[in-house]
Amino acid sequence: MELKIYEVVNQQYNIGGDGTAEFDIPYAVHSEKNKLDLYIPTIKRERYPLVVFIHGGAFFKSSKERHLSNVLNCLLYGYAVASINYRFNDEAAYPEIRMDCIEAFNFLAARPEIDDKKIVLWGESHGAYLADDITVSCSHMLQFKPAGIVSFYAPIDLKDFYLYKEEHHEHVMVDGYENDSVTFRVEGDSLLKEMEKYAVLKNISGQEPPFYLLHGKQDDTIPYRYTKEFDRALAEKKVEHVTDIVEDGIHGIDFYASPKYNAPVLRFIESVMEGGR
Repeated sequence: MELKIYEVVNQQYNIGGDGTAEFDIPYAVHSEKNKLDLYIPTIKRERYPLVVFIHGGAFFKSSKERHLSNVLNCLLYGYAVASINYRFNDEAAYPEIRMDCIEAFNFLAARPEIDDKKIVLWGESHGAYLADDITVSCSHMLQFKPAGIVSFYAPIDLKDFYLYKEEHHEHVMVDGYENDSVTFRVEGDSLLKEMEKYAVLKNISGQEPPFYLLHGKQDDTIPYRYTKEFDRALAEKKVEHVTDIVEDGIHGIDFYASPKYNAPVLRFIESVMEGGR
């Protein structure tokens, strides 16, 4: 199936005859950010499998209205698609940011039109980290078990990524403050200790659902070695996964909006939705 490109009109995706959309659905009351968009395919089902997209942005930027076109191709397979907003670090610290996502996922799983046994989480960058961290470390807080996870270029070891940025003088500054210190509300050695609490690689149990990992070798924002480390950790625990290291791939989901990269992801989603890889 050819990859379809969906256009944004007035900050909303136009999906034409491929489905219907409901925008800005509140899923919690902590903030105006606690809203999501839900797309239901034209293909009729009693209950819809669901792909939930979690945007990146280093916990301080981006939105549910960005970089969704290739994810919306799931509508053509009869899958619903949701895209969520969550509080940024100017409003909430980690792990409250993570809790927003958990509340959004549980809200969606409880909707009567959604098949809660067929939910895939698809994140990119720090959104992928959120999907990975929740699946590995917070499964007990989910009211469903994800069928699979699609993780695009996640900074899977936040502490090591912080040290990498420090070594290369690449810290992100927001309003004069180092961004990770804002996210965790501490600095220096206390920040490193706080980040250790969210060490996804150390928390893998072997009971996780299948993962699809993707990272570009030319990613100059988050080095692809983090996905290689994630691949090794999943393999050690015998967690089913696919790893796609893209030779000319960069940081940014729009680069991968082509059949060459999207088709394998959609095949993975289709296989876990249908109950067997």
